[in-house]
Amino acid sequence: MRRLPHPHPHPNLFLPRTPSSSLLGPFRLPALVFLLLTAHVLLTSSAAPPVSRQQAVLTEFYHHNGGPGWANHSHWLEGEVCVRGSPGASRWHGVFCDDAGNVRAIELIENNVGGPLPPELFSELTWLDMLNLAQNGVTGTIPESICEARRLRNLFLQLNTGLTGTIPECMTDLPNLERLVIELTEVGGTLPKRPFREARVLILSMSKFIGTIPDYFEQMPMLTTLIMNGQPEDEELRFSGTIPHTIFGLTRLEFISMQFNNLEGTLEDFSNMQNIRALHLNHNKFNGTIPDSMYEMLAAPLILEELREGKPIKVAYPKTDEHIHLEHNEFNGSISGKILNLPALTELGLADNFFTGYVPSEFEKPQMWRWYPENETALRGNLFLPPVPEWVHDMGAVEEGQPLHILSVSPPMVPRPLMPSITVTGEDFVSLPELVCAFVLPGGSTVLGGALCGDTPDNPLCVTTSARLSRDMTFFTCAAMALPAQVYGPVSLVIAHLKDEFKTGGTKTHIVSNAVPLVVYEPHPRIVSISPKVGRVQGCTRVVVSGEYFVNTGAVACYFNNTKVLATFVNETTLYCVSPSIEEAGGRPGIPMRFNMTPNGGETFSLFNDAVTFTYMPFCPLGTPADAELTVSKACECGLCACSGFGRCVMANPNPHAPFH
Repeated sequence: MRRLPHPHPHPNLFLPRTPSSSLLGPFRLPALVFLLLTAHVLLTSSAAPPVSRQQAVLTEFYHHNGGPGWANHSHWLEGEVCVRGSPGASRWHGVFCDDAGNVRAIELIENNVGGPLPPELFSELTWLDMLNLAQNGVTGTIPESICEARRLRNLFLQLNTGLTGTIPECMTDLPNLERLVIELTEVGGTLPKRPFREARVLILSMSKFIGTIPDYFEQMPMLTTLIMNGQPEDEELRFSGTIPHTIFGLTRLEFISMQFNNLEGTLEDFSNMQNIRALHLNHNKFNGTIPDSMYEMLAAPLILEELREGKPIKVAYPKTDEHIHLEHNEFNGSISGKILNLPALTELGLADNFFTGYVPSEFEKPQMWRWYPENETALRGNLFLPPVPEWVHDMGAVEEGQPLHILSVSPPMVPRPLMPSITVTGEDFVSLPELVCAFVLPGGSTVLGGALCGDTPDNPLCVTTSARLSRDMTFFTCAAMALPAQVYGPVSLVIAHLKDEFKTGGTKTHIVSNAVPLVVYEPHPRIVSISPKVGRVQGCTRVVVSGEYFVNTGAVACYFNNTKVLATFVNETTLYCVSPSIEEAGGRPGIPMRFNMTPNGGETFSLFNDAVTFTYMPFCPLGTPADAELTVSKACECGLCACSGFGRCVMANPNPHAPFH
């Protein structure tokens, strides 16, 4: 069974805090909250509602919501709930009052409160500032009367699995609502169409919310915490679309969590989010690369507004306890070396993406990093190329394997010195710059992640040629090349990558695939026959040359005696050339033919076969007796004459390269 993550890693991030405040246990309100509330209460005086009415509402709440079965109901229904002039905690457990005798806060966390919320709780307790019923058994819907609680600043309803319905649209009109937490409930539907303008903390998470996230966050400038996680076990109960553009303009935002959703698209520029210190976007469909501005803003100090001598000023504090959770997405590209500039990073999750390139060699095993979630690792399931830092292997973060896995090579045997192009098929291929095919000689290194071949200038143990990846990323094409003399017999073929070194600024070529065997042999290309063997003295006869191991070097030539004619390559057994005139070929009826093949930048080698000769005849080569000699007039131009049945030259075939019939 999949381990469900905590709704958010630090649940008290939605509470008021100072840079020195400590993180407390789940859903526990720090004393600071009540000190602030009490101070607010003491500075506020007004006429309290009639004691009988205020007390009657809470008495009804007690009976209606299972008060006798509460975990703690001490002193409820005993005496007055609030006493004018006695601000702070009431004798009634979980109730807080102001100096004027108004009920200002109700906090009954994990207290076995059940049943639906009474509408009168909001319509009658008009001075209510905070309602915290987290981790109870509240059922039903959020009543519309909540919109009458104009002074409500804090509403915590998380972990009430019987709470249903939707968020009343009118709640967005509450002028003082700063903290709204609805998490792990049955509340759902789409989000309100209007923003919570005064929100500092907005947590609408792991319930039944669906649809897109409205793009109105420029109207929520005070927001510091935004948590909108979807349901881990139900893909239908998740947000979809993209991250709203205006979120990236929230200058006070410190914590954003949108995990387990169906969000997609790329991340925008983080340059306006200087206070960001926790980013939880795991288990979505995001793609593209990680902006460098994300690392830069995480490295920036935390800017808070404080009162100094009665005046608000901005104070910078070093950030602590930073998180990056991007696992289970479709991000690509490489890890930026700027991640090394985050000393406060305590949680890192990049698993199960399409990150490529290298884990920076400068990464040291950070003892403080808490890999998240448990039993998983931060980097696994990507396409990182070796060498991987040893500490990563020690933690099992990256399994040893072949990032580029070659399955087959075609052809498995190649001739030298002119090697044709080679097709390398496989799996897990990735697109990287500066990839090469390398032919490793015996004695050279083929260790995955190792330096290519262990080359030395005086004794090279490998040669390379460029590698081009197909569009569907299923095969490489190794470019044709002239192989040097030492590349002969059994060799190994690997794919290698020119790697940038972070520290030195230089480059080093590393092997990034498994090695497969290849045989380089040296059959000299040879001529077997030509057809036809005779042709017109005027020339223009297309001579088809048959043989073995022909290579298309781009510079194949036929020689009629010593007259060079460029040849047309057909395949490894066939090429053709067009004969020159007898005068151009040296004036002899029967002349030997030879052929040269010259690769660009390589050595020229010749082919010769004593049995291959081409004969010029002043008569039609086909269809006419050999003794039917003709006197060929100069008007009978090359390719424009043919032999008639009477042994006469007549105008005919306009194609000078067509076979003569």
